[in-house]
Amino acid sequence: MATRRFFLALLGLWAFGAVAQTATVPEGSVLSLEQCREMALSNNKNLRKSAQQIKVAGYEKDQAFAAYLPALDFAGGYMYNQKGVSVFGSDQLLPVKTFNLEKQDYEFGLVKNPVTGEPVLVDGKPIPEQMAYLPKEALSYDLHNVFFGAVTLTQPIFMGGKIVAMNKITGYAEDLARAMHDNTAQDVVYAVDAAYWQVVSLKAKQKLAVSYVNLLDTLSRNVSLMVEQGVATKRDQLTVDVKLNSAQVDLTKVDNGLVLSRMALAQVCGLPVHSVFSLADEDADAITATAPIAKSYNMQEVYASREDLRALELGVKIYKEKENVARSSMMPNLALVGSYS
Repeated sequence: MATRRFFLALLGLWAFGAVAQTATVPEGSVLSLEQCREMALSNNKNLRKSAQQIKVAGYEKDQAFAAYLPALDFAGGYMYNQKGVSVFGSDQLLPVKTFNLEKQDYEFGLVKNPVTGEPVLVDGKPIPEQMAYLPKEALSYDLHNVFFGAVTLTQPIFMGGKIVAMNKITGYAEDLARAMHDNTAQDVVYAVDAAYWQVVSLKAKQKLAVSYVNLLDTLSRNVSLMVEQGVATKRDQLTVDVKLNSAQVDLTKVDNGLVLSRMALAQVCGLPVHSVFSLADEDADAITATAPIAKSYNMQEVYASREDLRALELGVKIYKEKENVARSSMMPNLALVGSYS
Protein backbone atom coordinates (compact mmCIF):
# COMPACT_ATOMS: atom_id res chain seq x y z
CA MET A 1 0.00 0.00 0.00
CA ALA A 2 2.73 2.48 0.98
CA THR A 3 4.76 1.66 -2.14
CA ARG A 4 1.72 2.13 -4.34
CA ARG A 5 0.95 5.50 -2.78
CA PHE A 6 4.57 6.56 -3.27
CA PHE A 7 4.46 5.78 -7.00
CA LEU A 8 1.06 7.49 -7.34
CA ALA A 9 2.50 10.58 -5.70
CA LEU A 10 5.44 10.56 -8.11
CA LEU A 11 3.02 10.20 -11.00
CA GLY A 12 0.96 13.12 -9.71
CA LEU A 13 4.06 15.31 -9.36
CA TRP A 14 5.17 14.40 -12.89
CA ALA A 15 1.75 15.23 -14.31
CA PHE A 16 1.69 18.47 -12.31
CA GLY A 17 5.09 19.49 -13.66
CA ALA A 18 4.11 18.58 -17.21
CA VAL A 19 1.10 20.90 -17.26
CA ALA A 20 2.64 23.72 -15.22
CA GLN A 21 3.20 26.81 -17.27
CA THR A 22 3.14 30.62 -16.90
CA ALA A 23 0.13 32.33 -18.41
CA THR A 24 0.61 35.56 -20.31
CA VAL A 25 -1.70 38.20 -21.76
CA PRO A 26 -0.98 40.75 -24.49
CA GLU A 27 0.19 44.12 -23.19
CA GLY A 28 -2.68 46.54 -22.71
CA SER A 29 -5.37 43.86 -22.60
CA VAL A 30 -8.70 44.60 -20.96
CA LEU A 31 -9.72 41.82 -18.58
CA SER A 32 -13.17 41.21 -17.17
CA LEU A 33 -13.93 39.60 -13.84
CA GLU A 34 -14.90 36.30 -15.49
CA GLN A 35 -11.65 36.21 -17.45
CA CYS A 36 -9.65 36.77 -14.27
CA ARG A 37 -11.56 33.96 -12.56
CA GLU A 38 -10.95 31.55 -15.44
CA MET A 39 -7.23 32.30 -15.54
CA ALA A 40 -6.93 31.91 -11.78
CA LEU A 41 -8.77 28.57 -11.77
CA SER A 42 -6.71 27.21 -14.67
CA ASN A 43 -3.33 28.35 -13.34
CA ASN A 44 -3.69 27.78 -9.61
CA LYS A 45 -1.20 25.19 -8.39
CA ASN A 46 -3.22 24.18 -5.35
CA LEU A 47 -6.15 23.33 -7.62
CA ARG A 48 -3.91 21.17 -9.79
CA LYS A 49 -2.61 19.42 -6.71
CA SER A 50 -6.12 18.77 -5.38
CA ALA A 51 -7.15 17.45 -8.81
CA GLN A 52 -4.36 14.90 -8.59
CA GLN A 53 -5.53 14.00 -5.09
CA ILE A 54 -8.95 13.17 -6.55
CA LYS A 55 -7.30 10.79 -9.02
CA VAL A 56 -5.29 9.15 -6.23
CA ALA A 57 -8.46 8.70 -4.16
CA GLY A 58 -10.15 7.11 -7.19
CA TYR A 59 -7.29 4.63 -7.60
CA GLU A 60 -7.48 3.73 -3.91
CA LYS A 61 -11.23 3.19 -4.26
CA ASP A 62 -10.62 0.78 -7.15
CA GLN A 63 -7.99 -1.00 -5.08
CA ALA A 64 -10.43 -1.42 -2.18
CA PHE A 65 -13.09 -2.82 -4.52
CA ALA A 66 -10.58 -5.38 -5.81
CA ALA A 67 -10.67 -7.02 -2.35
CA TYR A 68 -14.09 -8.43 -3.27
CA LEU A 69 -12.54 -10.31 -6.20
CA PRO A 70 -10.51 -13.55 -5.93
CA ALA A 71 -6.75 -13.14 -5.64
CA LEU A 72 -4.60 -15.27 -7.92
CA ASP A 73 -0.96 -15.70 -6.85
CA PHE A 74 1.86 -17.33 -8.78
CA ALA A 75 5.13 -18.55 -7.30
CA GLY A 76 7.99 -20.40 -8.91
CA GLY A 77 11.69 -20.94 -8.85
CA TYR A 78 14.67 -22.81 -10.19
CA MET A 79 17.63 -24.37 -8.40
CA TYR A 80 20.77 -25.86 -9.90
CA ASN A 81 22.82 -28.47 -8.00
CA GLN A 82 26.34 -29.30 -9.01
CA LYS A 83 26.02 -32.96 -8.02
CA GLY A 84 23.24 -35.51 -7.84
CA VAL A 85 22.04 -37.28 -4.71
CA SER A 86 22.65 -40.96 -3.97
CA VAL A 87 21.50 -42.67 -0.80
CA PHE A 88 24.27 -45.29 -0.98
CA GLY A 89 27.82 -45.01 -2.16
CA SER A 90 27.89 -48.57 -3.64
CA ASP A 91 25.64 -51.51 -4.52
CA GLN A 92 23.83 -53.00 -1.54
CA LEU A 93 22.15 -56.23 -0.46
CA LEU A 94 19.05 -55.03 1.31
CA PRO A 95 16.03 -56.90 2.63
CA VAL A 96 13.46 -56.26 -0.05
CA LYS A 97 10.10 -57.79 0.72
CA THR A 98 8.72 -59.69 -2.26
CA PHE A 99 5.95 -62.26 -2.52
CA ASN A 100 5.66 -65.59 -4.29
CA LEU A 101 2.23 -65.27 -5.81
CA GLU A 102 2.07 -69.04 -6.56
CA LYS A 103 1.80 -69.81 -2.84
CA GLN A 104 -1.22 -68.79 -0.83
CA ASP A 105 0.83 -68.18 2.30
CA TYR A 106 3.25 -65.92 0.40
CA GLU A 107 6.34 -67.65 1.66
CA PHE A 108 9.68 -66.24 0.68
CA GLY A 109 11.56 -68.07 -2.05
CA LEU A 110 14.87 -67.78 -3.89
CA VAL A 111 15.86 -65.31 -6.54
CA LYS A 112 15.68 -67.20 -9.87
CA ASN A 113 17.00 -66.53 -13.34
CA PRO A 114 13.95 -65.53 -15.43
CA VAL A 115 15.37 -67.39 -18.48
CA THR A 116 16.46 -70.71 -17.03
CA GLY A 117 14.34 -70.70 -13.91
CA GLU A 118 17.36 -71.80 -11.85
CA PRO A 119 18.25 -70.09 -8.53
CA VAL A 120 20.84 -67.32 -8.80
CA LEU A 121 24.04 -68.19 -6.92
CA VAL A 122 26.36 -65.71 -5.29
CA ASP A 123 29.59 -67.22 -4.01
CA GLY A 124 28.00 -70.64 -4.57
CA LYS A 125 24.97 -69.78 -2.39
CA PRO A 126 21.42 -68.98 -3.52
CA ILE A 127 19.96 -65.53 -2.77
CA PRO A 128 16.71 -65.46 -0.89
CA GLU A 129 14.14 -63.02 -2.21
CA GLN A 130 14.12 -61.04 1.03
CA MET A 131 17.87 -60.40 0.48
CA ALA A 132 17.67 -59.29 -3.14
CA TYR A 133 20.46 -57.47 -4.86
CA LEU A 134 19.89 -53.66 -4.86
CA PRO A 135 22.18 -51.64 -7.17
CA LYS A 136 23.40 -48.16 -6.32
CA GLU A 137 21.48 -46.56 -9.17
CA ALA A 138 18.21 -47.68 -7.62
CA LEU A 139 18.47 -44.96 -4.95
CA SER A 140 20.29 -42.29 -6.98
CA TYR A 141 18.48 -39.15 -8.01
CA ASP A 142 19.30 -36.54 -10.62
CA LEU A 143 18.83 -33.17 -8.88
CA HIS A 144 21.01 -31.02 -11.12
CA ASN A 145 18.06 -28.96 -12.41
CA VAL A 146 15.13 -28.48 -10.06
CA PHE A 147 12.03 -26.50 -11.02
CA PHE A 148 9.11 -25.77 -8.77
CA GLY A 149 5.97 -23.64 -9.00
CA ALA A 150 2.63 -23.03 -7.32
CA VAL A 151 -0.67 -21.34 -8.16
CA THR A 152 -2.96 -20.20 -5.32
CA LEU A 153 -6.49 -18.86 -5.63
CA THR A 154 -8.00 -17.04 -2.61
CA GLN A 155 -11.61 -15.87 -2.50
CA PRO A 156 -12.63 -13.91 0.62
CA ILE A 157 -16.05 -14.93 1.98
CA PHE A 158 -16.30 -13.12 5.31
CA MET A 159 -13.54 -10.87 6.66
CA GLY A 160 -15.38 -9.40 9.62
CA GLY A 161 -16.81 -6.52 7.59
CA LYS A 162 -13.39 -5.03 6.89
CA ILE A 163 -13.74 -5.11 3.09
CA VAL A 164 -17.11 -3.34 3.19
CA ALA A 165 -15.77 -0.73 5.61
CA MET A 166 -12.67 -0.10 3.49
CA ASN A 167 -14.81 0.41 0.38
CA LYS A 168 -16.93 2.94 2.25
CA ILE A 169 -13.82 4.69 3.55
CA THR A 170 -12.28 5.02 0.10
CA GLY A 171 -15.62 6.23 -1.28
CA TYR A 172 -15.83 8.89 1.42
CA ALA A 173 -12.17 9.77 0.82
CA GLU A 174 -12.87 10.40 -2.86
CA ASP A 175 -15.85 12.61 -1.96
CA LEU A 176 -13.64 14.39 0.58
CA ALA A 177 -10.99 15.06 -2.07
CA ARG A 178 -13.67 16.52 -4.36
CA ALA A 179 -15.04 18.67 -1.56
CA MET A 180 -11.58 20.02 -0.75
CA HIS A 181 -11.02 20.70 -4.46
CA ASP A 182 -14.28 22.66 -4.67
CA ASN A 183 -13.45 24.52 -1.46
CA THR A 184 -10.05 25.49 -2.87
CA ALA A 185 -11.74 26.68 -6.06
CA GLN A 186 -14.11 28.84 -4.00
CA ASP A 187 -11.17 30.33 -2.11
CA VAL A 188 -9.46 31.15 -5.41
CA VAL A 189 -12.61 32.84 -6.74
CA TYR A 190 -12.94 34.87 -3.54
CA ALA A 191 -9.30 35.92 -3.74
CA VAL A 192 -9.70 36.98 -7.39
CA ASP A 193 -12.84 38.97 -6.61
CA ALA A 194 -11.17 40.70 -3.67
CA ALA A 195 -8.09 41.62 -5.74
CA TYR A 196 -10.19 42.67 -8.75
CA TRP A 197 -12.46 45.03 -6.83
CA GLN A 198 -9.50 46.33 -4.85
CA VAL A 199 -7.98 47.53 -8.13
CA VAL A 200 -11.30 49.05 -9.22
CA SER A 201 -11.69 50.78 -5.87
CA LEU A 202 -8.17 52.20 -5.90
CA LYS A 203 -8.63 53.34 -9.49
CA ALA A 204 -11.68 55.35 -8.41
CA LYS A 205 -9.74 56.76 -5.44
CA GLN A 206 -6.90 57.67 -7.78
CA LYS A 207 -9.29 59.67 -9.96
CA LEU A 208 -10.65 61.41 -6.87
CA ALA A 209 -7.16 62.11 -5.56
CA VAL A 210 -6.04 63.53 -8.92
CA SER A 211 -9.06 65.85 -9.11
CA TYR A 212 -8.46 66.93 -5.49
CA VAL A 213 -4.80 67.71 -6.22
CA ASN A 214 -5.79 69.68 -9.32
CA LEU A 215 -8.33 71.62 -7.28
CA LEU A 216 -5.80 72.49 -4.59
CA ASP A 217 -3.19 73.40 -7.20
CA THR A 218 -5.63 75.82 -8.82
CA LEU A 219 -6.53 77.22 -5.42
CA SER A 220 -2.84 77.64 -4.59
CA ARG A 221 -2.26 79.70 -7.74
CA ASN A 222 -5.33 81.82 -7.05
CA VAL A 223 -4.26 82.46 -3.45
CA SER A 224 -0.77 83.38 -4.69
CA LEU A 225 -2.31 86.02 -6.98
CA MET A 226 -4.47 87.27 -4.14
CA VAL A 227 -1.38 87.59 -1.93
CA GLU A 228 0.27 89.70 -4.63
CA GLN A 229 -2.81 91.96 -4.74
CA GLY A 230 -2.87 92.21 -0.97
CA VAL A 231 -6.28 90.60 -0.46
CA ALA A 232 -4.82 87.46 1.17
CA THR A 233 -2.10 86.77 3.68
CA LYS A 234 0.95 84.53 3.65
CA ARG A 235 -0.80 82.44 6.25
CA ASP A 236 -3.57 81.64 3.78
CA GLN A 237 -0.96 80.73 1.17
CA LEU A 238 0.84 78.39 3.56
CA THR A 239 -2.42 76.71 4.62
CA VAL A 240 -3.31 75.93 1.02
CA ASP A 241 0.20 74.70 0.25
CA VAL A 242 0.11 72.32 3.24
CA LYS A 243 -3.21 70.91 2.02
CA LEU A 244 -1.74 70.55 -1.47
CA ASN A 245 1.33 68.69 -0.20
CA SER A 246 -0.86 66.38 1.87
CA ALA A 247 -3.05 65.66 -1.17
CA GLN A 248 0.01 64.91 -3.29
CA VAL A 249 1.25 62.47 -0.63
CA ASP A 250 -2.16 60.78 -0.61
CA LEU A 251 -2.07 60.59 -4.41
CA THR A 252 1.35 58.92 -4.27
CA LYS A 253 0.02 56.40 -1.77
CA VAL A 254 -2.94 55.63 -3.99
CA ASP A 255 -0.67 55.24 -7.04
CA ASN A 256 1.62 52.85 -5.19
CA GLY A 257 -1.34 50.91 -3.80
CA LEU A 258 -2.86 50.64 -7.28
CA VAL A 259 0.40 49.23 -8.69
CA LEU A 260 0.70 46.73 -5.85
CA SER A 261 -2.95 45.72 -6.22
CA ARG A 262 -2.47 45.05 -9.92
CA MET A 263 0.56 42.92 -9.10
CA ALA A 264 -1.46 41.00 -6.49
CA LEU A 265 -4.27 40.41 -9.01
CA ALA A 266 -1.76 39.24 -11.63
CA GLN A 267 -0.24 36.83 -9.12
CA VAL A 268 -3.64 35.37 -8.21
CA CYS A 269 -4.50 34.97 -11.91
CA GLY A 270 -1.21 33.21 -12.61
CA LEU A 271 0.22 36.09 -14.68
CA PRO A 272 3.68 37.64 -14.37
CA VAL A 273 3.54 40.33 -11.67
CA HIS A 274 4.74 43.01 -14.11
CA SER A 275 2.01 42.31 -16.68
CA VAL A 276 0.41 45.45 -18.10
CA PHE A 277 -3.37 45.20 -18.33
CA SER A 278 -6.51 47.09 -17.43
CA LEU A 279 -9.83 45.99 -16.00
CA ALA A 280 -13.20 46.31 -17.66
CA ASP A 281 -14.80 47.97 -14.61
CA GLU A 282 -12.06 50.37 -13.54
CA ASP A 283 -13.17 53.18 -15.87
CA ALA A 284 -16.93 52.59 -15.53
CA ASP A 285 -18.95 55.50 -14.21
CA ALA A 286 -21.35 53.23 -12.34
CA ILE A 287 -21.17 49.56 -11.37
CA THR A 288 -24.32 47.51 -10.97
CA ALA A 289 -24.58 44.21 -9.13
CA THR A 290 -24.60 41.24 -11.51
CA ALA A 291 -26.54 39.05 -9.08
CA PRO A 292 -29.60 39.96 -7.05
CA ILE A 293 -28.99 40.68 -3.40
CA ALA A 294 -30.94 38.32 -1.18
CA LYS A 295 -32.99 39.88 1.60
CA SER A 296 -33.23 36.65 3.62
CA TYR A 297 -31.21 33.46 3.81
CA ASN A 298 -32.01 29.81 4.45
CA MET A 299 -29.24 28.76 6.78
CA GLN A 300 -29.66 25.08 5.90
CA GLU A 301 -28.93 25.90 2.26
CA VAL A 302 -26.00 28.04 3.34
CA TYR A 303 -24.51 25.19 5.38
CA ALA A 304 -25.16 22.70 2.57
CA SER A 305 -23.27 24.89 0.07
CA ARG A 306 -20.18 25.15 2.26
CA GLU A 307 -17.69 22.56 1.10
CA ASP A 308 -15.58 22.87 4.25
CA LEU A 309 -18.50 21.74 6.42
CA ARG A 310 -19.21 18.90 4.03
CA ALA A 311 -15.56 17.85 4.27
CA LEU A 312 -15.88 17.73 8.07
CA GLU A 313 -18.97 15.54 7.80
CA LEU A 314 -17.14 13.15 5.48
CA GLY A 315 -14.24 13.03 7.93
CA VAL A 316 -16.63 11.97 10.70
CA LYS A 317 -18.03 9.20 8.47
CA ILE A 318 -14.52 7.98 7.66
CA TYR A 319 -13.64 7.63 11.34
CA LYS A 320 -16.92 5.81 11.97
CA GLU A 321 -15.93 3.24 9.35
CA LYS A 322 -12.46 2.98 10.89
CA GLU A 323 -14.19 1.76 14.03
CA ASN A 324 -15.68 -1.08 11.97
CA VAL A 325 -12.23 -1.88 10.57
CA ALA A 326 -10.83 -2.11 14.11
CA ARG A 327 -13.78 -4.27 15.18
CA SER A 328 -13.20 -6.66 12.25
CA SER A 329 -9.79 -7.63 13.66
CA MET A 330 -11.60 -9.34 16.56
CA MET A 331 -13.95 -11.32 14.31
CA PRO A 332 -13.29 -14.59 12.42
CA ASN A 333 -12.16 -14.51 8.82
CA LEU A 334 -13.47 -16.98 6.27
CA ALA A 335 -11.97 -17.49 2.83
CA LEU A 336 -11.92 -20.12 0.13
CA VAL A 337 -8.36 -21.15 -0.83
CA GLY A 338 -7.32 -23.47 -3.63
CA SER A 339 -3.76 -24.17 -4.70
CA TYR A 340 -1.79 -26.35 -7.08
CA SER A 341 1.97 -26.89 -6.80
